[in-house]
Amino acid sequence: MDATHVLLGESTVVRLQNYEKFPVRCNVQFRNGPQLARTRKITIEPGETGTARFMPSRVVVRLRVGVECWPAKQEEESK
Repeated sequence: MDATHVLLGESTVVRLQNYEKFPVRCNVQFRNGPQLARTRKITIEPGETGTARFMPSRVVVRLRVGVECWPAKQEEESK
């Protein structure tokens, strides 16, 4: 997995590239000080790219981004 970010105007876009041989499920959490944390959930197929976007409703002083990924198979087996 590889994660990169880009600022597009007032929004932040996180690009995730899956280099694994299996699909992965990712949670991307955006934390902007006083606002509630926003979580974007995406599944990325092998060799594909996924994006998560955050558009704050207030001025951003500092934005923290957390990315957590795991094999998508685990999620299916637990159901």
